[in-house]
Amino acid sequence: KQQANMAAVVGKIVSRATSLATKVQTNPLVTDVFVPRFYRYVELAKKELGPPALSDMPKIKAGAMDVVRKAQAGQFLNTSVRNSVRNTLVAVEVTMWFFVGEIIGRRSLIGYGTPE
Repeated sequence: KQQANMAAVVGKIVSRATSLATKVQTNPLVTDVFVPRFYRYVELAKKELGPPALSDMPKIKAGAMDVVRKAQAGQFLNTSVRNSVRNTLVAVEVTMWFFVGEIIGRRSLIGYGTPE
């Protein structure tokens, strides 16, 4: 009796899921808005989130050397307060994400487990 009841519940879930899937597939919001945006997102994610190519290395090196040259020349002293605050907030955000990654990697908030 319990198996028959369970089969009826599973049958109801499957029928509701298929009807919901049919409604979603025919919804103009999904077909006209979501699907093109999703494909655009996937396209950009493949391009932007991949590792740099070897042909990009000279540009990366030139950019790093430019940052060093500007820092040595003291050009960062000529920025506005708004840009300085913005850059500081970005640096703090990157640092916090580093610490969050460390906590996730350790699987502990306290620290690394050391053998006694």
